[in-house]
Amino acid sequence: MKTFCRNLAVAVGLVCAVFAFTNPSIKTFAQNVANYMDQGGAFWHVGGQLQVESGGSMNIASGGAIKIGGVDLTASIASKNNDAARYVAGGSTKTLTAANNNQTIKLDTATGTAVTLPPATGTGARFSFLVTVLATSNSHVISAAGTDVMIGIIFGERVDSGNATLGFAAQSTSNTITLNRTTTGSVSKGEWVEVEDVASGIWEVKGFLTSTGAAFATPFSHV
Repeated sequence: MKTFCRNLAVAVGLVCAVFAFTNPSIKTFAQNVANYMDQGGAFWHVGGQLQVESGGSMNIASGGAIKIGGVDLTASIASKNNDAARYVAGGSTKTLTAANNNQTIKLDTATGTAVTLPPATGTGARFSFLVTVLATSNSHVISAAGTDVMIGIIFGERVDSGNATLGFAAQSTSNTITLNRTTTGSVSKGEWVEVEDVASGIWEVKGFLTSTGAAFATPFSHV
């Protein structure tokens, strides 16, 4: 039996060698011990390099993920597609998702644009807001979802008299930014606010707004 097994192993080895020699694209098992597939095909293990030749492509189907060290980078990479759609109309109401990462949402409706942020989970997602149309009724409003709160400082300048500039920090329960058309913004086109998902339940904010009729007041509130 031992002799038979040895002869069988030699024969299989010779067949593999001949097959590899006559088929350059196929390597023997011995040459690919670092590259293998788990039983059932759940995982491919690549110990060398995975190379996509010129003209080729690698497609990640919907629902698939790209990970490095176990960290899912799919949303971050997909957000780069937003370079072609950097500015997005806010309209009357808009609820943001991870797909809006790195986009600028225009506060662009005369009756006010109300925007709701996605839940903060510490993803590092960033959204910018730009006043392109002054609200003439209601207000432009940016709201956190659920029990999320805001931290950070927003500055503002009075533009009709004195040009005094003041800054206001968010309070411990602040979850809303309101541009009320007089003392807290929506007075000058080009006003801006930026928010970043820095931790679970927390949005870091910054911005510059303007006021008229009185000194700039805090745009933060808890609603």
